[in-house]
Amino acid sequence: MAKEIRKKSNFVGVVEREIKNAEIMKDKEHPNVLCIKDVEETKESVIVYSKYYKGKTLEDYMDTRAILPINEVKNFFTEILQGLYFLHSKGIVHRDMKNENVFLEIKEDKKYRAVIGDLGFARDTKDSMDTIIGTPITMSPELFEYEVYSDSVDIWALGSMLYKMCFGKYPFEEGNLKKTSRKESTH
Repeated sequence: MAKEIRKKSNFVGVVEREIKNAEIMKDKEHPNVLCIKDVEETKESVIVYSKYYKGKTLEDYMDTRAILPINEVKNFFTEILQGLYFLHSKGIVHRDMKNENVFLEIKEDKKYRAVIGDLGFARDTKDSMDTIIGTPITMSPELFEYEVYSDSVDIWALGSMLYKMCFGKYPFEEGNLKKTSRKESTH
């Protein structure tokens, strides 16, 4: 069991949101999604208990290779897509999909299973989603345009992740993201 301690913030509503996010994910079980087992609030922090993954992230794994072989890309992408489909079918948007948030679990056959983790920014699709949140290099154009968004932001990020798995870099340069997003959203 892993224990993540998140310090309470002085910002109004942040603690309630952290607890709500963890509660949304609690006991949602899928082989490609990190399962939150329990949430506890103390005076100083919110403690989230989840399964412990001994190993590395997809980003760590990719750092040891220029690009991934196509069979690995296919397997990882399929597993990430299955996990994301599960989240979306439960009305949950991850909002920070990136290779650093995919854990690689070693299976009995010594191969890896991709598991979506770091669900701290996850939201119920019933909630209003208009906050700019996530990692800029994988953020979709509507986030840069301050528009209300949906689970499609995860699909955009997944495309960026796939591109990096195939070509060893993200499709857009980080310094040009805002300009690129405007150009992409007008086509």
